[in-house]
Amino acid sequence: MAKQLYMIKGTGLNLDGSVVVVTKREGDYCVVSPPNSKLNIQTTMVHKHCLQSFAGSKKFTYTIIVEKHSRGENGERRMVEIKNALRDVSIDTITEYLNTNLTPILRME
Repeated sequence: MAKQLYMIKGTGLNLDGSVVVVTKREGDYCVVSPPNSKLNIQTTMVHKHCLQSFAGSKKFTYTIIVEKHSRGENGERRMVEIKNALRDVSIDTITEYLNTNLTPILRME
C-alpha cells in the first residue's frame, strides 16, 4: 500500500512546499518525515492544518531533453522523463534551477 503524502503549507518557514508522510499524530500536531526516509531521523512536528493532502491531486509529467555538442562532431541527445510528479512547477523555475546549479559544475567555476 502506498504511503499517504502531504505537502507542508502555511508555516511561514522553509518547510513550506516539502512533501512528507505522517509518522505519528499528537493532538493538533503531526510528526512528519521525508517519504523516502528508511529511518525516522529527519522528523519534525507540524500543525495538522499546515498539511495539504495529495489525495486526488493531479499528477504531472516533466520531460527534460539534454543535448551535448562540440564543434565538428555529432552531438549526443538524451531525454529524461519524470512521471507522476505531485508538484506543479513552472518550466521557468525548472530551467532556472538547472542553469543556476549546472552551469558552475560544467564550467568548473
